[in-house]
Amino acid sequence: MRILVAIVGLAMTACMVIQSEPSPAPLPKLAVYVWMGTGPPPSVEHLAQDKLTCEQEADQREPRSMSDRWHAHMKRCMERKGWGEKVID
Repeated sequence: MRILVAIVGLAMTACMVIQSEPSPAPLPKLAVYVWMGTGPPPSVEHLAQDKLTCEQEADQREPRSMSDRWHAHMKRCMERKGWGEKVID
């Protein structure tokens, strides 16, 4: 009888631990950069250079651990250069 009580107690404890864990954060939606500027779209190399420049600028302003603010800086920089984000469904 004591074994049964111990097993039931352990099972209840396990259920409480599982329920008390926070749910994982939702995954961010994937996005690509598309040319929004005037004229023909630049090369992929130009996009890569703009992205690198904006990443460096965003890193100087906000640590990547503050991802929302870092991403906002990144997005504004890319928009200034003529690129917009398009969410992939």
